[in-house]
Amino acid sequence: MLKKIFELILLPEKIYKKFTDRILTLIIGVFALGIIDYIFSISEKLLDAFTGKASADLKLNLFYSLLFIAAYGIADVVFFSVPFFDIVKKLRSDKNAKEDRGSIVKIMKIQITANCIIFIPAMILSYLVYKADAEKNIELLAFLMLLFVGIQIWLAAIVSRGIKSIFIFDQKFKTLIFPIVFFWYYIVGIALNFAMDKLMGWFMH
Repeated sequence: MLKKIFELILLPEKIYKKFTDRILTLIIGVFALGIIDYIFSISEKLLDAFTGKASADLKLNLFYSLLFIAAYGIADVVFFSVPFFDIVKKLRSDKNAKEDRGSIVKIMKIQITANCIIFIPAMILSYLVYKADAEKNIELLAFLMLLFVGIQIWLAAIVSRGIKSIFIFDQKFKTLIFPIVFFWYYIVGIALNFAMDKLMGWFMH
């Protein structure tokens, strides 16, 4: 029963093993991840960016939005997956296995898949936090923030399961994958959000 629950929320291992190194599907995934990142970073300012604007400003904001979506998606997968692949190479058991671009692409696709899975629950939670009155519902707000941490753990668990599905690790190293994924993604997320927030503040009208 527990195994079926894990496969439902983290996906079966056989799905990850079917991931290929095709670049076209990666490009589509990167753009999708960029949209997800962009929505979360600008969700509170979305109406301000695209309503009540002059035609010239509206077109400019749309143009910058497309650039930010592409930049966000590329930066997210590159800054997480490329360094993480270096860690994988150190920890994996099959050190003599061929190490090529395909392995990094598969890690990127696992990362993108994880973000797509948690997107809807995270958006619902973001909406509830936005609507919550912090002064009147401090307990509710605290509970919702705990759920946010839970979603981050869920995201890291999906990525960890995918990584362990396509690479071979000694048992002693398998337990390290999850905390490494969790903390590295947390650091990358903070850095990207800070950088993109500054850039959007400079360019968006």
